[in-house]
Amino acid sequence: MKLRILIGALALLIAGCAGGPAPRSNLAVYDLGIAERPERLLPLGNVDVSGPPWLAGNDMQYRLAAEPARRQRFAESQWAAAPAQLLEAGLQRAADGRGRCSLMVVLDEFVQSFDAAGDSQARLSLRATLNNGRASLANRAFDLSRPAGRDARGGVAAFGELQQQLVAGLGDWLAQQGACR
Repeated sequence: MKLRILIGALALLIAGCAGGPAPRSNLAVYDLGIAERPERLLPLGNVDVSGPPWLAGNDMQYRLAAEPARRQRFAESQWAAAPAQLLEAGLQRAADGRGRCSLMVVLDEFVQSFDAAGDSQARLSLRATLNNGRASLANRAFDLSRPAGRDARGGVAAFGELQQQLVAGLGDWLAQQGACR
């Protein structure tokens, strides 16, 4: 009898822990949007994006001018996935999938920075390496920014635009390389 009670209590305890934390009802979850495929697709077979540990989570991060070395997170907004995963999905949509080359991207910065007046800039900084399966063909750094308003929603729109700007910049750079068709 005592064994049954102990097993029952253990089952209730395990069931109570299995649910995890209750979801926050006021949490807004964002991605970079589903942009239409560009007219000029990137001549790539594959795109792989990685990032540093501080960008591995879903937090929407920002910096304040008063504390430029401190990363903070929006309390009621988060990304649907880690920034590297969101960017990879967007770049993969822009790739034609038939190119002989692949692109390795290392994300260095993906943050919204607020000045003292409360306006912000979204900043996307990365390094791209073009590979043909055997060797690295070319490298290029991209450091892009654009006005992002005064809140998380403005940052989301700005990062979506930065992704489109990056696709256009990559397209120009890859056309100069000419080695992937």
